[in-house]
Amino acid sequence: MPGEPCRFAGVRLLTMLYLLLGVLAGAQAAFGLYGTISQFVNRRRAEIALRIVLGARLPDILRMILRQTLKPVVAGVLLGVACSPLVAQVMRAARVITGASWGELLAISLVVSLLTVPAFAAATVPIRRVMRVAPAASLREE
Repeated sequence: MPGEPCRFAGVRLLTMLYLLLGVLAGAQAAFGLYGTISQFVNRRRAEIALRIVLGARLPDILRMILRQTLKPVVAGVLLGVACSPLVAQVMRAARVITGASWGELLAISLVVSLLTVPAFAAATVPIRRVMRVAPAASLREE
């Protein structure tokens, strides 16, 4: 049928727009998270240096700071997963998607993994930068 390709043009355009906006929002969230975590770690530089001087191992410090910085990420992911059925229902009402399938669960798990990987990377970069500084030099700055 000659009219078939044009029938889905609007849906394709909306899908590409949603994809573009999602990628831009994810990039903005990753950069914002990096800046926030970097500032958090830099403020605690003296505390981290003191812990190292007192004998704390680097993996323990890394685990402690990752646990503290990734709590908001985990809370956001859980909230997003909890709200995703509502978003799917709104999209069905707007006739953007039709029917429900296992593809929605796959998409949700993909988005969760795509959000947690940059968050983990954004958390580890400032921590590694602080850990490279000598503890004595960091304590002298204070």
